[in-house]
Amino acid sequence: MHVHIDRVFTTVARNLGLKDFSRYTNNFIEWAYEAEKLIGSRDTFVQKEATYSATGAQATGTVTFTDNPVSGDSITLNGVKLYFRTASNLGEAKSPNEVMIGDTLIHTMNGVTAPYGLIQTLIGRTQTTQDLTYNNISEAPLQGISTGIGTYTNSAIYNYPEALNVADYTVTENTGSDMITNGSFTGSATGWSGTSASGSYVYSNNAINSSAVKFAHLVQSNIGVVAHKTYRINFTITNHVFGDLTVYMISQEHTDGKYYKGEAAISTMTDGNYSIVLDTDVASRTNVPGVLDSWWQADKADTIRFSNQQSTQSDAGQYHDFTIDDISVVEITSTQLNITAKEIGNKGNEYTLASDNANAKVSALSLTGGKDVFRNQQLTLPENNVKLLGVRAGAASAKNKHYELRRASGPHRERIGRNDAETTQRAFRYYVNGNRLNIQHDEVDEITISYLAYPVDLRGWPKIKEGHETAVAQYIMWQMKLIEFYNGKLPQYITKELEKRWYYLCGKARGDDGMPTSDELKQIGNMWNTLLPIKSSNGLINL
Repeated sequence: MHVHIDRVFTTVARNLGLKDFSRYTNNFIEWAYEAEKLIGSRDTFVQKEATYSATGAQATGTVTFTDNPVSGDSITLNGVKLYFRTASNLGEAKSPNEVMIGDTLIHTMNGVTAPYGLIQTLIGRTQTTQDLTYNNISEAPLQGISTGIGTYTNSAIYNYPEALNVADYTVTENTGSDMITNGSFTGSATGWSGTSASGSYVYSNNAINSSAVKFAHLVQSNIGVVAHKTYRINFTITNHVFGDLTVYMISQEHTDGKYYKGEAAISTMTDGNYSIVLDTDVASRTNVPGVLDSWWQADKADTIRFSNQQSTQSDAGQYHDFTIDDISVVEITSTQLNITAKEIGNKGNEYTLASDNANAKVSALSLTGGKDVFRNQQLTLPENNVKLLGVRAGAASAKNKHYELRRASGPHRERIGRNDAETTQRAFRYYVNGNRLNIQHDEVDEITISYLAYPVDLRGWPKIKEGHETAVAQYIMWQMKLIEFYNGKLPQYITKELEKRWYYLCGKARGDDGMPTSDELKQIGNMWNTLLPIKSSNGLINL
């Protein structure tokens, strides 16, 4: 494990009595890097892989939500922990690293009012640009929302730009199949009732014409809605002259003094496509004053209603005058936060993901799939490369997949190993020239390298191996005091004491890293007791 270099900075400042060490930061970073290289134990560096292809690729990842978070749940994006809060929590979810929990998962992902939802805090916009094919765009499906208008200065991306502004973010929703029977009214109104009650809803030309009086309903029963789920209801309005619409999902009629229902009203309705979301966990009105009940009851028949609830009439004395068609109901099985690194390359794979939310699952511990560019049989080694360990053909290479390449042993720097007819190349070799790796084979179109890297944080500052902090701090103090000695401001014996202490701590850090772990000690003990060392493909095994 590696820790941030700030821990070493504070140790040096405390030991030397520095009240403000900011003007020494660049020197501290350089000396810390030198110290870690001098310690040079097996744990100083980390082993990494990098892949190169002809076009390169951006790293991607997802966080999939299967249900609405509860207060205190969190996800971590590239080191930034985002908490989900309700308006009743302390702070009212107004901190940059807090997201307001909406009444449904959809509204948590895309909250249209302050303090807004997850996508708003990640793109820094107060209003998102959604599917404009829907009249009520604030309720439109979450299909690739990534842009918007209005600056949201209290958003996470404005307050943590080093961590979050290296990627682009979108939200989408995943849905099940349509649960409605004959929602397009093809050839008839089969599956629907209320279509001819008092002439309110009349089938005509593969649609339903509504002239509904107050409290008249277009109904379909037993569509399969269940508790603890979220549903999206879509429909199309044409030939609109007058009237609005209220959509209900009812699990029990007024037989016990209560209504159990979810509802959403469409006001100022005109021609166009509409979409609404109803959640079977959301409490709604009852017929008992002061009582709120979860509106879904699992043992009751479920009914969807398109109803006239308005009390006003048109000049012609009508409550409704429009056509409804293309009705669908789908379960929203999950919503998904999609993360894509802004730049092509392996660096995007360092963007970390984590979740302590039972309803949120990350695709991996970091973004994956990032690739740098490999052209003309040449690639540029990573900036933090310390030692190249191995080279092989990549998993997506059209030919010679996973074939290991070896370093050229001779002085030749051309394509080697061809046959007499120059049609077949047999040698899988590479050579390194400066920071360039050259492949001596024409039929490898993706390369994966394994190398030792120096770990750095989001600022590009080196990270320190845990346990090395004291030694690195000692080296920095020694180097600082050497400057004073060279300028004749400090006696030599002080720098010698600092130097002596550094060499002791350097050796101790190196020795501690070389000590076997508890598991390794157990293996050694088992081997000693049996005097029968056994090896496997993975090394020594536990006897």
